Amino acid sequence: MTQDFDRIIAQEFSWITKNELTFIIRGNILTGKVGRTSSGESIQVQISIPEFYPIVRPDIRVLTKITHPNIDPDGTLNLQISDEWTPEYRLKDVISSIRRLFVRSKGSIVDKTPVIRSETSHLETQIQDLQKEIADYNKKITEVKTQQLSTVGGTGVGIASFKINQRLDAECQLSAMNDLLELLKMKFEEAELDQINFFRLFKKYIRERYIIVQQLNSLEGIDYELPKTKTKEPIRN
Repeated sequence: MTQDFDRIIAQEFSWITKNELTFIIRGNILTGKVGRTSSGESIQVQISIPEFYPIVRPDIRVLTKITHPNIDPDGTLNLQISDEWTPEYRLKDVISSIRRLFVRSKGSIVDKTPVIRSETSHLETQIQDLQKEIADYNKKITEVKTQQLSTVGGTGVGIASFKINQRLDAECQLSAMNDLLELLKMKFEEAELDQINFFRLFKKYIRERYIIVQQLNSLEGIDYELPKTKTKEPIRN
């Protein structure tokens, strides 16, 4: 029977390693992030696997100093899945249940040690910095265009050069936009960005990337396709 328990735990740990990148496994204890408070502080939990798991339910504790109706004074997190526990449940069900709880009841979370943050989140600051780099690069490209056009006096050669620079301009913007979208995905998958802000920003920059691609496709001899962008499914209530 012990071998069956070990096999189940090994399979679950393998799944966690591949799909829950914020979780660290040490022995029979998992530690990872499951969301953020309203002030932006990461909510970390510890899941302890008992000897006879999955017959016996895991123990769940919140490590972050917060108060919540479902958290006991010793940090124990009370979940409906724990009260209804059966051996068919798995760790991924536990983690999903924790995330749903904190998403649904975000207004009930109170930081015991509030974090002073600026009005702009760290992620949006990174995005602004990246956009500034794009703007600076575009400024340099514009200077090159002006220089080349003044040199050739607006001849056919100048027009060809202008098209090449247009293409370079758009390609640089597309590359930067792809990097920005990858940054958004990474922050969402690491639970450093909640679903509402993720989809708000993702929708905005996907639209901007589409416009850039359309500009590239309008240039003669260019046929670009939008890169396939995969995102994790949002947590369903």
